Amino acid sequence: MNRLADIRFLGEYRDFSSMRPVAVAEALHAAYEEAFTKQDFNRAGHLIASLHLELVSAWEATGALLIAVSKASRCRSILSSFLSYKQGEVGHFFKGLMESEDWFGYVGLPSAETLNKLVGDDAGPEKLKDSDLKKLLFPMVDMYLKDGVVQAYNKLKHGNVMIRDRFAISDDPELSHKRAGDSLFLVMNDHSLVSIRVSTSKARELAAIYLNNIRENQKRTAAILEWVIFCLRERAALGKGSNTTPQDDLRRGLSRSPADGD
Repeated sequence: MNRLADIRFLGEYRDFSSMRPVAVAEALHAAYEEAFTKQDFNRAGHLIASLHLELVSAWEATGALLIAVSKASRCRSILSSFLSYKQGEVGHFFKGLMESEDWFGYVGLPSAETLNKLVGDDAGPEKLKDSDLKKLLFPMVDMYLKDGVVQAYNKLKHGNVMIRDRFAISDDPELSHKRAGDSLFLVMNDHSLVSIRVSTSKARELAAIYLNNIRENQKRTAAILEWVIFCLRERAALGKGSNTTPQDDLRRGLSRSPADGD
């Protein structure tokens, strides 16, 4: 594993790349507020849909990062694994994570006990409990896996299949007139509709929720990256299958034999 390059890359990802969804979402939210104030609800609809797109994109980026860490024991580097991320991997990974009894092991991190022993009395990540990683990741994974969330994301990303009139896709001539209201609708593969609020106080609350969730996701990502970078610096084993017992993890982590890329 190219350890030093991974440390530098992950530090840059934490400080710069992971901030992109926040920067974009803040700009989208400010534009949404302006459109809402001006009652330009067509524009507001596009902007709130874009906030949904940005949120799920942020979750997918974090998922791709977690997949890369989980493959660290099998790949040349975390960066190499990150660059080989394939479509559909995040959903599969998150489903497996929700079913796992060991979230640290599934993600490819040493156990909480091992990390705490590595930290010792030195400066490093805060002491952990076995439940801490699940508390950190569960809100994101749970929301990502809810029905319609990723499907709506895919429709926005690949086709912008949005309508304001819920009857616009009907061939009934009696329903052909415009019925734009508070919601816009995303058309799914089976012609079912997913609605997104646009113009009421509830819509404004939704836009703020999107922005807050994107900010929170960045904080979660940064926290996990702190642990990963710490493990790389301490030469602790990363990747699925790298954890056996806490004692074995600690012994492996404290080994000072040269690593690839040093």
